[in-house]
Amino acid sequence: MNGTCRLCGAHGPLIFSHLIPRFAVKWLKKTSATGFLRNLSNPAKRQQETHRQYLLCAHCEQLLGRDEKRFAEHIFIPYQEENQPTSFAYDEWFLRVLVGLHWRALVTSDPVPDNVRPVFAAAEERWRQYLLGRVPDPGTAEFHVQFGGVIEHSTFDLPKKINWYVARAFDASPIFTPSGSDALFYVKLPRLIMLAFISPRDPAEEDWNGTQVVTRGVIQVRQNVSTTRFGQFLLERAKAVETNAPMFTERQMQKILEQAKANPRAFLDSDSYRVHIADQRMRAIAEARNARIEVKGRDRNKPCPCGSGRKAKKCHGRTS
Repeated sequence: MNGTCRLCGAHGPLIFSHLIPRFAVKWLKKTSATGFLRNLSNPAKRQQETHRQYLLCAHCEQLLGRDEKRFAEHIFIPYQEENQPTSFAYDEWFLRVLVGLHWRALVTSDPVPDNVRPVFAAAEERWRQYLLGRVPDPGTAEFHVQFGGVIEHSTFDLPKKINWYVARAFDASPIFTPSGSDALFYVKLPRLIMLAFISPRDPAEEDWNGTQVVTRGVIQVRQNVSTTRFGQFLLERAKAVETNAPMFTERQMQKILEQAKANPRAFLDSDSYRVHIADQRMRAIAEARNARIEVKGRDRNKPCPCGSGRKAKKCHGRTS
């Protein structure tokens, strides 16, 4: 298909581009118990590919692809392993990957309201010029990466599919205040949460310590993030998954069971199965924590069975 490349502006043949990097799509399929993909809007619908679009010419596709290949080999794939590194050294290719991911998501996202459109448009143009090598940096925007993982336990209730969302889902969205004074863009790959703060970040509300990616450096896997507004946004995105269609239909569940019987080791070792089990454990813990527990006598002074560490009489215990 011929058209205008969204990056360099040249007119000619366009590539049917993955909006989510191809390496991430391949990894997700490879580590799935079923070999298929699930999307946020309809998890029960199996897919072979994520959304693609005629977006770039061959030259620009290769330009972004070179950095994405290094990112996949040096950060994305190693971090998905069970014995993951504790830190990653990087050069400018990491920053270029983040800019490229946010740029792709921004130019293909739904239009934002008129009052914030100039802010996002200015960022998109600066990122485009940076990716083409015409300016030395992506402007004043800050790019941050938070390394996520499977949540084993929590002191408060989390969305039922939080682990599936964090570890297995793709997502992208602009974030902004109604006044347009605060704007950022969110992109999520499996176990990696990425933010581009377009407007200046307020450290009092968003303290992302050790997550910023610059031209070169070392980024640690263990990070200290203190966030209020974005933390709530993330929980809402994960909770929205619960209102969608069920993850599997009855017929699909039957096929999955047949696959498990045919090759039980591969099924049990799959990342998607481990994530599913983690979500089930989280739900069981939440149900135990929220249940009322009947206790008598001295048992009322013992630790509550919910695991909170408080005495039963001051937590979920009740007298008969």
